[in-house]
Amino acid sequence: MPVHALWMFPVLTFVFGVLAFIIGYIIAVSNGYENAWFSYISDGGTHPPESCIFGQLLNLSAACLAVSVYLRHRQYVVFYEHHLGQKRGWWRTVSSILMFIGFFAAFGMSMVANFQETSVGTVHFIGAMIGFFGSTIYVWGQIILSFAMLPRMTPLWLNGFRFVFTVIATVALILHMICEQAEPFVITDSNGIKPTESPLNGGIKKYNPSSPFYVNHIITTVAEWVLALALEVVLLSYAFELRQFFAHMPKLQLLESFLATSVRSVVTETPQNLKRNGITMVMARTLTGSAKVADTSSNYIPRTQIDVAVSVYLRHRQYVVFYEHHLGQKRGWWRTVSSILMFIGFFAAFGMSMVANFQETSVGTVHFIGAMIGFFGSTIYVWGQIILSFAMLPRMTPLWLNGFRFVFTVIATVALILHMICEQAEPFVNTGSNGIKPTESPLNGGIKKYNPSSPFYVNHIITTVAEWVLALALEIVLLSYAFELRQFFAHMPKLQLLESFLATSVRSVVTETPQNLKRNGISMVMARTLTGSAKVADTSSNYIPRTQIDDKIYETESRNLPRRNEYYY
Repeated sequence: MPVHALWMFPVLTFVFGVLAFIIGYIIAVSNGYENAWFSYISDGGTHPPESCIFGQLLNLSAACLAVSVYLRHRQYVVFYEHHLGQKRGWWRTVSSILMFIGFFAAFGMSMVANFQETSVGTVHFIGAMIGFFGSTIYVWGQIILSFAMLPRMTPLWLNGFRFVFTVIATVALILHMICEQAEPFVITDSNGIKPTESPLNGGIKKYNPSSPFYVNHIITTVAEWVLALALEVVLLSYAFELRQFFAHMPKLQLLESFLATSVRSVVTETPQNLKRNGITMVMARTLTGSAKVADTSSNYIPRTQIDVAVSVYLRHRQYVVFYEHHLGQKRGWWRTVSSILMFIGFFAAFGMSMVANFQETSVGTVHFIGAMIGFFGSTIYVWGQIILSFAMLPRMTPLWLNGFRFVFTVIATVALILHMICEQAEPFVNTGSNGIKPTESPLNGGIKKYNPSSPFYVNHIITTVAEWVLALALEIVLLSYAFELRQFFAHMPKLQLLESFLATSVRSVVTETPQNLKRNGISMVMARTLTGSAKVADTSSNYIPRTQIDDKIYETESRNLPRRNEYYY
C-alpha cells in the first residue's frame, strides 16, 4: 500500500511540538504559575494539567521526528544510490551518522516530556541538552551534506533558508547556555557581588522587573524560545522534498517451513474441505511434497511475496499474509473482523498513553477515561483474536496456545468485572449498625491508602488485586503473540522517488562537463535521454546525439534502476 503523504511527518513534528510549547505556556500563565513575559518552555510542562498535555504532545512530536529523520536518510539513498547510480561512500556514512544523531535528539525530547524539571531536574536538563544540541548538530549536518552532494536534491534557495534559521538557532543556543550558566546580565551590588537568588516559586523561576536576575532571565528564556522555534521551522522545511517521494508500507513475509507445517495438518481432509478452507491442492503438494492432493486443481500458483504489510499492523497482517496471500482465501468477513480488531487495539494503546501522561491525582477524569479505554479495549481485542483464531481453518495459532490465551483472557475478564463493581458500587465496604456506609476519609496525597481497621480496607484490597490481575493477565496474552511472530519477518519501509523529480534534478546539471557528470554518477547519455536536452552534445566529441543509440545505451545503463512500480529498501 503506497503512502504519498510522507511530508506529513515533518509537519506533525512541527505542529505537535509548537502546540506543546504554546498550550503549556497558556495554561501555566492562566493558572499563575509563570509570568506572561517570560518563562522557560519547560515551565509549561511542570504542573498539571498543562504538564499532561505538554508531555502527550511532545512525545508525539518526538515520535514523528524519529520517523522524519529516518525518511530523510532514505531520501539520500534512493535519490543518489538507487536512481543516480552513485556508489556507497562518505555521503552514505555521514547520512547514517546524522540519522542516529536525529534519533538521539528525539529521545532527548521524550525525556523532556516525561521528566519534569521540578521533580527530576537533572534528567530533564540532560534530555533538554540532548534534544537541543542533537537537533542543532543534525540540521547543520543536513545543510552541509545538501550543499556537498551534486546534483542537488535540495534547491539552493531552500538550503539557504535552512542555513539562516540554523544560524539563528545556533546563536540562540550559545546565548541561552551562557546566560543559564554564567548569568552575565545579573545586576551586581556596589561590591560587584551577585545577589543571592530567591527561592523558586513552585519549582519555577519567576522574577519581577525589579529583580537583579530579571534581565538575565528574560534573555535566557527568549533565547530558548527562539532556539526551539527556529529548529522546528527547519524540521518543518523537510516536508518540501518529501512531497516528491512516497513509500510502500513495511512488508511481512511468512517462513515457508511454517506454512508447510500448517498445510500438512490438513492435507488428509477431503478436497471439499480443502477448497472450503481456501487451500488449493497444488499449493499443498508444492509445499509439503504430498502426492495425495495432486489432481484436484491446477489453477492456483502459490505466492511467496507479500504485496502490502505494515509492521505496526503485525497481528492483522499475519492473518492477511497467511490466509489471503499464501493460502489463497478471498477477502471476506475474517479480514473485516481483523481490521476492526486492529483499530480497537490502536484505541487501547492510545488509552494506555493517556494513563501514562494524565496522572490520577491531577487530571483524574482523563486518567480514568484512558484506563477504561485501555482495559476494555485490550480485553475486547484479545477476545476477538481468540474467536478469530478458533474460527479460521487451517489454524495459524495452535490449539494449545489458543487455549492458553482463553484461560488468561477469562481471568482478565473476571478481574475487570470485579474491579469495576468494587470500584463503583463498593459492595465490600463495612456498613455501620444502621446499614449506612461511612464517609470516606480524604485522600493521602491523592492516593487511596487504608489501614486494616478501615471499613474500606477489604473493598480496596479486592479492587486493587483485581486491577493487578487484570493488567498482568492481559500482558501475558499480548506477550504470547510473539509465538506466531517467530515464523514471520518484515522488510523495512521502501521509499520511491517520483520520476518527474528525478528528471528535474538531472536537468539542472546537464550543462556541466563530462568529468563532473561522471564524477557525480550521471552519464551524459542518461542525462540527455532523461531531460531531452541537446546541450550536452557539444561538451565532448565522444557523445553523438543519436536518438536510437541514446535509447539503447540508456536502456543498458538503467537496467538496474527502478521502474515506476518498483521500490527499494
